[in-house]
Amino acid sequence: MTNHLEYNCIFCRIVAGKEATTIIYEDDLITSFYPLTSLYRKHALIIPKAHLTDLHDMTSKAQLHLLHHIFDNVDRFANIYLSLQDYVVTINSGKEAQQEVFHLHIHVHSGS
Repeated sequence: MTNHLEYNCIFCRIVAGKEATTIIYEDDLITSFYPLTSLYRKHALIIPKAHLTDLHDMTSKAQLHLLHHIFDNVDRFANIYLSLQDYVVTINSGKEAQQEVFHLHIHVHSGS
């Protein structure tokens, strides 16, 4: 896992506290916050603190542990922080998949 932050990356700046946002949840590995705009009634992003561009960067056991950590907690996260029992989880990985910010991020949102 890359230990440095990419300061031209808005999500790295959020992790570093250099960009204003409302942090919903944070632990040693991840940070979560509400996106600036959304098509959904309830929507949050979960990002790794370390800069990973997309799923293609998930090559080491430590990085796979990070993804496991996120998905181990996504149900609890949706219930507690978004008050959702039913939810959608999405990862856009790469430009062709319409990824707009090239820092791995997981969308957790309501269906509408």
